[in-house]
Amino acid sequence: MARMGVAPEDLVGASVGSSVVPTFAEYVPVVEQAVSVGTRRVYGSYWKRVLEFWGQRRLDEPTASEVKHLAEWVRSQRVLRRNARGGRSAVEHCIAALRCVYRHA
Repeated sequence: MARMGVAPEDLVGASVGSSVVPTFAEYVPVVEQAVSVGTRRVYGSYWKRVLEFWGQRRLDEPTASEVKHLAEWVRSQRVLRRNARGGRSAVEHCIAALRCVYRHA
């Protein structure tokens, strides 16, 4: 510690500076500008749903069970088509859209 110029007294009471975590409403538009047009087209509707559910929440707040709840809500709101496979693709796209947000965060 002496070689680094740090004394034990410097470490006592030193707090780690916490960074401010943005909300989904603040960060999703940043991600939308960072991705390609194709990605925006595929994930845009899912990001709108995320903003409906969690717009004012910080990115680090949703729990795994809340993500599952969102995915099931997306499944229930899907457009019914003959080849829909029970909403599996809608859930997969919703999770992928969230992953994209967190990958950029």
